[in-house]
Amino acid sequence: MFQKRTHNTCLLFENSADPYNVWECLRTLDSFGIQHVDVVIKPGKYKGKASIPQKRGMRTAMGSAKWLTVWNHLTTQHALDAVRDEHHVVCSDVNPDSKDIREDNWEASGKKLLGVMGNEQYGISDEVEGHGR
Repeated sequence: MFQKRTHNTCLLFENSADPYNVWECLRTLDSFGIQHVDVVIKPGKYKGKASIPQKRGMRTAMGSAKWLTVWNHLTTQHALDAVRDEHHVVCSDVNPDSKDIREDNWEASGKKLLGVMGNEQYGISDEVEGHGR
């Protein structure tokens, strides 16, 4: 089954307002055969049950997380530097200048696809927007 997973598409979650949302998404990504997930989570940002060092929120995705390759980055720049050469970056963003992903000919780049999901409240950062298509 592992051989059927895709290594051509991965997702980057950028400073989610609620880490539980990321943990929930891991289960869905696993069901679609996505192998690689990058996460930018600042360690001191979350308190109480959502605290990353306690990993309580991770229980939601434990079954899926053991099958996924998940990289945690301390900064968005670090995450982008780690994937930039191999990936075509597309961003989930709703603003008047956004374009439909179907209008983006990312296959022509010959690179893997990196989908960036921004913060639920503020969207993607300016840093990511400068790298997205």
